Amino acid sequence: MKQKAALRAALYGRVSQDNKAGRSVSEQDAENRAACTANGWTISATYEDNDVSASRFTTKKRADWTKLVADLDAGSFDVLVLWEPSRGSRELMTWAALLDACRRRNVLVHVTSHQHTYDLSKPRDWRSLAEDGVDSAYESEKASQRIRRAMTANAVAGRPHGRTPYGYVRRYDPATKQLVGQEIDPETAPIVREVFKRFAAAEPVSTVTDDLNARGVPAPAGGKWARQNVRQLALSHTYMAQREYHGEVHGGDWPPLVDAEVWYAARRVLLDPKRRVTKPGRYKYLLSYMVRCGVCGEHLQAAPRKGGTAYFCPGSHASAGVAWLDGFVTPILLARLDDPELLTRLAGGDDQSVLAARAEVAALRERLDGFRDAAASGELTPASLAYMEVRLQADIDAAQKKAASASVPSVLRGLAGADDIAQRWELLSIAGRRQIVSTLLEVQLDRSRTRGRHSADDFDRVKIKWKGPV
Repeated sequence: MKQKAALRAALYGRVSQDNKAGRSVSEQDAENRAACTANGWTISATYEDNDVSASRFTTKKRADWTKLVADLDAGSFDVLVLWEPSRGSRELMTWAALLDACRRRNVLVHVTSHQHTYDLSKPRDWRSLAEDGVDSAYESEKASQRIRRAMTANAVAGRPHGRTPYGYVRRYDPATKQLVGQEIDPETAPIVREVFKRFAAAEPVSTVTDDLNARGVPAPAGGKWARQNVRQLALSHTYMAQREYHGEVHGGDWPPLVDAEVWYAARRVLLDPKRRVTKPGRYKYLLSYMVRCGVCGEHLQAAPRKGGTAYFCPGSHASAGVAWLDGFVTPILLARLDDPELLTRLAGGDDQSVLAARAEVAALRERLDGFRDAAASGELTPASLAYMEVRLQADIDAAQKKAASASVPSVLRGLAGADDIAQRWELLSIAGRRQIVSTLLEVQLDRSRTRGRHSADDFDRVKIKWKGPV
């Protein structure tokens, strides 16, 4: 009598990244191999996915699982050996698809921890494994809910989460390895503060990024900085000792690294829609596109001309050398800045209260945007969103009324009324200087009264109009 050929077995092992108490992949493999030996099966293939979850919440792909399914469809084995059903999948649809494929191909499923081989052509065996799949998916859902609750509680409590932010260090208990606290890193914190101050002064992202790389400052992950990394750093709530979670901002239990005024100023500059459409390095001169022609009203551009760089009207009505016009306007501007009451008048009230109102407006808007994002992703009902919009919009309107006239740039706050205005002016970037010009004055240049090159003392054709209260 001809001896029947041994069944071909495929072994699959998997362990989740958060599964500390279960069997390791190597332990699963050893027990699965022992089961094959006991049943007289020939091992034709082994598959394993280490440190990968099989729930619907995972973002990682299981490379060997994909191979297993392909080999199953190709008829490459007769028995699928799993240590337990949840090793196959904790996602119900995936598990059901596997059972259907095994039934269609007449492939047996052996569960080592059950010490049983299931024949899916038998309804009772199919039902048993289907119920195991439901149980695995249910346990996955419960675990996810526990994790979400814990993360929400940690966020509300302001505990740090994820990787250690650049500019901070974390202390852990040497015995328990539990997080003790997040503290300011004296080595990298100055870089963070510098980035925020430069953005608050309206420096382009590319300029700051290139400078960090030119100085050899290592990026958080090592190597060079990328523009996107620098921008994301300056938009992070972390440096205000805040934690953002599902659209809500909670106070953190670590020290802030950046002053509130500088943080909001940098954020306002980076999120300005006009800044997004402006090409880096477009403005290289103090008054380009800020001075208007007294004849046609068009903005003056700047470009190299014979005898030096000049501002000129597109219609050729008026022009002046860059050095000449800048040299005339700058001293007048600095004299204007030498006024300790300037900021209060520009803000239209108490300076500190206006600052607080502006910070409140920004925080309320971010909170409202968070609720809208949550509604868009289905985490918040339309009715709840409508309620929050009405409630928050009233608070936003009240804060905006108080801060409506407070368009004073952060760079101006560090300059007006200072004892060393001229020195501080020289240290500003061209973007920072232009921001001050656009805030304080309007300039008009009339046609020169003389033909050819204008007279060096022909200052009467420069008209300056101050913005805001005198």
